[in-house]
Amino acid sequence: MWITGLYETLIGNEDPFFHGLSYLAVFSLLASIAAFYLTSGLGYRRYLKKMGTTRGRKPHFIKVMEFFSYTFDKIFLRNPVQHAVFYFSSSTIRRSMFHKMRLASFLAVAVRMMLVILAPQAQNFRAETSLNTTLLAIPLILSLFFLIGVKGIVKVPISLK
Repeated sequence: MWITGLYETLIGNEDPFFHGLSYLAVFSLLASIAAFYLTSGLGYRRYLKKMGTTRGRKPHFIKVMEFFSYTFDKIFLRNPVQHAVFYFSSSTIRRSMFHKMRLASFLAVAVRMMLVILAPQAQNFRAETSLNTTLLAIPLILSLFFLIGVKGIVKVPISLK
């Protein structure tokens, strides 16, 4: 109802009921933005202090990892330039806490968008339907924000040197 009151006030409705609701809508919007920045600041404070590089851990199944890496290289990374770019960027993402957090932020926005799109249609999922077109948007949203996030973290160098 708050958003309805804000909408009605913005289109010129002079009803005092809608004016009261519009004030609540603006207050709740500002309060939610403030709560977001407060909680994200408190939650990321520990990680923001560790923005440097981290030490890599040795995998437990080295032979299995080597087999999958070799297979992946033969199928997808046929050109030596592709091989170099892929492994340089993936090692940068793995070692830098800043790059991990930035990519996680982009993926968090994608998950939030998916929830905003799917939440109003919760009743449709309970009914047996053959295919819901809303579900087809999930891979597109995830891949779009993943690509935007990768593009954003590639532009930032791992160190100023």
